[in-house]
Amino acid sequence: MELSESLADKPIWRTLLTREGVDITTLSVLNEAFYKFIWEYTKTRDLAYFTHFKDRVFTHYIALDHKEVGRSLRFKYFPNQEVIKKLYSKGLVILKKAKKDDVTLSKISSPGFSQLKELLADFYQGYREINFVYSIAGWLAIEAWQSDFEELLEKLIRHSNLTGQSERIKASVYKPWKKTALPQIQEKQSLGISPRKLAGQYQFLRSWTLIWYKPITVSWIRNLAVGNQVKQEVYTKQQLKEMLKPNKQEWEMIELTPYLTFFKDWRDDLRRAYVYNWSFLFDKIAKKFNISREDLGYLTFDEIKKALYNEKIPLHLIKERKINGCFIAFDLKTKKIQAIKLSKVYSHAMSLAKKLSNNNVVLGTVAQTGVVQGHVKIITGFHDIKKVQKGEILVANTTHPNYLPAMQKAAAFITNEGGVISHAAIVAREMKKPCIVGTKNATLILHDGDLVKVDANAGKVIILKKAG
Repeated sequence: MELSESLADKPIWRTLLTREGVDITTLSVLNEAFYKFIWEYTKTRDLAYFTHFKDRVFTHYIALDHKEVGRSLRFKYFPNQEVIKKLYSKGLVILKKAKKDDVTLSKISSPGFSQLKELLADFYQGYREINFVYSIAGWLAIEAWQSDFEELLEKLIRHSNLTGQSERIKASVYKPWKKTALPQIQEKQSLGISPRKLAGQYQFLRSWTLIWYKPITVSWIRNLAVGNQVKQEVYTKQQLKEMLKPNKQEWEMIELTPYLTFFKDWRDDLRRAYVYNWSFLFDKIAKKFNISREDLGYLTFDEIKKALYNEKIPLHLIKERKINGCFIAFDLKTKKIQAIKLSKVYSHAMSLAKKLSNNNVVLGTVAQTGVVQGHVKIITGFHDIKKVQKGEILVANTTHPNYLPAMQKAAAFITNEGGVISHAAIVAREMKKPCIVGTKNATLILHDGDLVKVDANAGKVIILKKAG
């Protein structure tokens, strides 16, 4: 299904996010949720969204402000802490069933096509809610909330003349309701629990994608160690109320913050654990068709279902997508997410998004203050972290825990995505390194070797000398 020519020509296309190592199977089910929430917000079925996949890298493109979509979802799905507590409890129930299914169903030695169809349906029954509510609605809602709340908190701090105490105030406000997996690992390491044992215990963190993954290693666990850092003192809720003097609505947002801060990371733990417990299913499907698990990831979820019904795998599609990539979009005729061949219309929309991002100015949200100069090192994935040298400026779409060895060497962090509770922001505050997040275009404007000045007091990056 093509975009309409009129929609493709509108200069409103922008990049939503980019990642690598995510299979087409996962992208197809993610897009089901994206389309649902975008259409509910716009009340139309314009194809104002699509995904481009090539060489194991995907980019979501969108023709509207995703934060407006997120705001509507925040009030619908995450209005207060009581609702978040219920979602937490419900998520634990879903995960408990998935663990039970893993123990019993994974023992089926040689399932037939009928059994595999039933297992895939069972998997999707639990995964659909995780995908729609916890994953995509959660991501869109928290993206919008972060932006709005950062602005509100900065205003309250300024109006109360508390700029000098900003760091402690933010640490107090953003302190999560509960600990998620990564802080648990760090705490257990500090207590002397072996990295090897933790690697086994937390192996479920290996991936949130359905098909492709990289195992959690002992070295990965070791790299999460935080060392002997001075614990940030925090204010009590009453102290914050007296200091910031918020009105009723502002205070409700402050009270909600620990729950959303927790939920942001825990929802990721949940989807990773669910996928991990059902991982056996995709091994069995790949084995049934006598193909590698890697190859299975080049098919959409519906194409895998269809292959099980037809008892035949479309090998030509796998081969074609490995070479040429594809677009992943909703087909209004079939009412399904489909992977389609490259087209001029989608490519034109991509070029418009690139022009919008490429304005030679890098501005973003201050996650940790400071000013530093250094040479840029672009990180596109885990394979790049060894390239980072001491004192360089780490620039990435976003950061992940396995980037920590590079982050320890870098003098500052700049990301396209994220807010003040993103991974980059949290690590920057722990390491006391300048950090600017949510720039949208840092990886497009900056290049390896550029000499830059990172002014994280003002939230901007100044190019002093272009590489070469």
